[in-house]
Amino acid sequence: EHELRSCLGALGGNERGDQEEEEEVRKPRAVACAGRVERRTGTGTVVSLKFDAISRRLEHLTMELFHLHDLNGNGLLEEEELTELNAQIALLHYGADFDLRQVRAIYSALFRDKLDPDGQAVSYEVFRRYSMEFLSGADDDMQAQEMILE
Repeated sequence: EHELRSCLGALGGNERGDQEEEEEVRKPRAVACAGRVERRTGTGTVVSLKFDAISRRLEHLTMELFHLHDLNGNGLLEEEELTELNAQIALLHYGADFDLRQVRAIYSALFRDKLDPDGQAVSYEVFRRYSMEFLSGADDDMQAQEMILE
């Protein structure tokens, strides 16, 4: 309750959400409240901007992940880049005695099943579409999706 009063006070209203001053109604204001960003519109309505901020963050992280996978920097994700990157991760995780052929086969199949059936290089948009599908299936919570991408 104290946080709500503090947030509303910072937004220019009281605990009922009423405006204390006529001038405040005309000035949009934004403040972070309990992990949310809220904005009081000119009509006094409080709108949560948390969804927009997390959506932008997910987009940024997805693009960053794409660029990290694009090992040769040509702006496309190639089947070999995906398989080799994951083979190297498996090597680091399991050691030199681990059979990397299985890892390569799994990621080659994933590439062809989810990205391009012919194994052709794909654009960011194709990668993004699959990534969003994967994240939605893994967890509905956007903050959890953010942590997965990080």
